[in-house]
Amino acid sequence: MRAIALNRLALLPHFRKISESDKQGNYVYYTYNVLNQLIGYSDETNSATYSYYSTGLRSSKNVNNSDIRGFAWDGSDLIYEYDSYQSPFINR
Repeated sequence: MRAIALNRLALLPHFRKISESDKQGNYVYYTYNVLNQLIGYSDETNSATYSYYSTGLRSSKNVNNSDIRGFAWDGSDLIYEYDSYQSPFINR
């Protein structure tokens, strides 16, 4: 059964993009992968990309190609959010 489900996923587009605008006409773009996980965000001044572990939990976030964060999980509990120098921001 699982192989059939994965094959069906392979037939879907690899990503989808959604755009929205506010009253001033500023656009925001969201990009989602086939599992409906947010993998990209951009507006007029910022952009971000996101990646995920096979478990579906977020593994990294890259904002404006300068603020890169990683995430460490214990099951579904976030235990660390760290920067590219491995310095933790959250320690639970």
